Amino acid sequence: MQIDAKRIAIYLTNKCNLRCKHCFIEGSPQNDEFLNWKQIKTALAHFIDKDFRHVEVTGGESCLSPYFLPTIREAKSLGYTVGVSTNGTNSHIFTKFDPKLVDKVTFSLDGATAKTNDDLRGKGVYDQVIKSIKYCVPSGFRVEVVYTVHKYNITEIAAAIKLLDDLGVKRMSFNFINNTGTANFNQDFLINPKQWIDAKKIITANSKTKNMGLRYPLLFVTKKEFEEIKKNYDYKCFIADPVKVELYPDGYFYGCCFTTKSKELSLGRVYEDRVDTDMTNARAYAKKYQHLSCPAVQTGLVFPANNRYVPVCVYYKQIVEADH
Repeated sequence: MQIDAKRIAIYLTNKCNLRCKHCFIEGSPQNDEFLNWKQIKTALAHFIDKDFRHVEVTGGESCLSPYFLPTIREAKSLGYTVGVSTNGTNSHIFTKFDPKLVDKVTFSLDGATAKTNDDLRGKGVYDQVIKSIKYCVPSGFRVEVVYTVHKYNITEIAAAIKLLDDLGVKRMSFNFINNTGTANFNQDFLINPKQWIDAKKIITANSKTKNMGLRYPLLFVTKKEFEEIKKNYDYKCFIADPVKVELYPDGYFYGCCFTTKSKELSLGRVYEDRVDTDMTNARAYAKKYQHLSCPAVQTGLVFPANNRYVPVCVYYKQIVEADH
């Protein structure tokens, strides 16, 4: 088990060319919120001074921002390692810059088949993502993929691992679909803690890959397993002492991905000429619920609490490297 390294995710925009049924930021073509260039530069300069060394450029669809490429270049010039997250439907963007400009490109794929993926993400998306992967891998980009586990793609996890391993993807990360954003309106896709634990077993059983590492959050464990975690790690909630900062298009930033719908739990806001930090509410929240293993889950911010399993902070990850 590993704890995520300190990093900042910059959501350049909530605008997206897709309407995915599980998008926690509720990206859509109708959205029009963007961080402006002065905010982006201010944020990058601020967080590098706070010892954040990796930045993930994301969205919405990140490349729809007019500052997509300038953000990458500015971050690299400041000394960040840079990742780009994209839905993979705009492969032409990768012809516009050298692979050495970014440290990784992360695509989203939520099924081993077009039918399963496209039911969630839209018609034709699967083929476009596979095309993007096939372009980027031989072009020299380090390619990673995020797979959001839901009710209808659990049975395709093994096939998706094999597919992406064969395509030369370097890492496959698994997310748990949560009851926020557009998933609120598509409840049939949601899974419960027991199904997530079953998914983790499938991932582990298919971890003998040729080229590709696998990564997933523990998220739910048995009470016995949680006692072992506390014994071996200085376990804590990171809401007020973040390892990952989530900067949203409205300028507010958060220390937990599960609290981004609650502005009162933000850690501050980025303006064009300054960053105002106020961690008062987040610290009070963390103190009030310090007896809980994951307050955001157990207070019902993202999905109902479950007394059978113990929720674990999403920033505690299991990583399985490829067999070479």
